[in-house]
Amino acid sequence: NPLLRCRLQSLADQIRLDRANTRSHLAFGFGIHSCVGAPLARQELNLSVHSWLNQFESMALAVPREAVQHAPLFAFRTFPELPLIVS
Repeated sequence: NPLLRCRLQSLADQIRLDRANTRSHLAFGFGIHSCVGAPLARQELNLSVHSWLNQFESMALAVPREAVQHAPLFAFRTFPELPLIVS
């Protein structure tokens, strides 16, 4: 379908961390069909986040701890938002 292909190509360059289908998203595949590069991609993401966080001298919650809400996501507890004060 040319229309679908055009739509998918227009979304290809977008990084969406707030996808509605995060529980069913299979970007890295599953089981025998899993992506051989998935462990490397996860390690790169881990190193990137740690490197970014090390750029700050200090970090603290911008709201009381009780105001932070958790949201279940597959096998993890996530934060829909996490207001921080960094310097």
